[in-house]
Amino acid sequence: VAGAGLAYQLGLQRRFVDAVPEEVRGQAFGLQTAGLMSGQAAGAALVGALGEVIAPAQAIAVAGAAGVLVALALTPALRPAPERAAI
Repeated sequence: VAGAGLAYQLGLQRRFVDAVPEEVRGQAFGLQTAGLMSGQAAGAALVGALGEVIAPAQAIAVAGAAGVLVALALTPALRPAPERAAI
């Protein structure tokens, strides 16, 4: 499952590359990576804090369910635009 998540991220990176002008692409990737790592750290801290309140296994399950719900909510926005058929 983790490998599928990583593979999905590679597809998003392609869209990121296409959206960012070439002259600032390196800086944009640096900012994107820093933001991603910061978000992951914040998520781990939140789940850790939740694990102090409820059982750690339940906190991990809540985090997993939240991740799935966010992915499902973002699906329409991240779905590739349909290509128009050539006539």
